[in-house]
Amino acid sequence: EAVQISFDTAGNYDVIQLFVLNNSELKKELKNLQSYFLADTIIWIAYPKKTSGTATDLGMMSSWEETSRYNLRPVASVAINETWTALRFRPNDQIKNSDVSNSSIRVNELSKYIDVDKRIITLPPELRKKLNPQAADFFKSLSYTNKKEYITWILTAKQEKTRTERILKSAEKLSAGKKNPSEK
Repeated sequence: EAVQISFDTAGNYDVIQLFVLNNSELKKELKNLQSYFLADTIIWIAYPKKTSGTATDLGMMSSWEETSRYNLRPVASVAINETWTALRFRPNDQIKNSDVSNSSIRVNELSKYIDVDKRIITLPPELRKKLNPQAADFFKSLSYTNKKEYITWILTAKQEKTRTERILKSAEKLSAGKKNPSEK
C-alpha cells in the first residue's frame, strides 16, 4: 500500500502523527485535529525529549491532561531518535483494562499478594514452600516490579496444572538468579 503525506486535512486518516514542542502547541493542534479522531484512528504525538536541548514543558509522565479532554489516553511510547519521543493515544472506551493493571489488582484476587499502593509483594504459600533459602533471598532482593512479574505470572494461570508448573519454574529461575520469569 502506498503512503501518502498530505498537508490538506480533508478526509479521514488511519494514522495521525503529530509533532509538538510544548503544551501550548499540543492544545492548539488537538483542537484543530479533533474531528479526525475516530475510534480506530492510530494517534501518535511526538514531543522533544528533556535531554534533546529543545525547550519543552511536555514529559513522559506529565503534561498530557489536555488529551483527556478529547477522551484520549496514552497506551504506548517509543523513542524515535535522540531528539523525539512519541506517545500513542487511544480513546478511553477503546482501551481494555488488563487484569494485572494496578487499578485492576486493587479490586481482584491478586490484591491478596500485591499491594500496589505500598508496593509490597507477599509470596503465595505454595511458592514459599518450593523456594530454597538462596532463591528466597534472591526473590527478596528483586525490585517490586520483578517480584510483581513472578507473582502475576503464577497467579494468572487459568488451570491448577499450569499454576503448579509455573511455581516449579519460578523456583528454578529464582535459584538460577533470573530476575524475571520470562528470562531464559
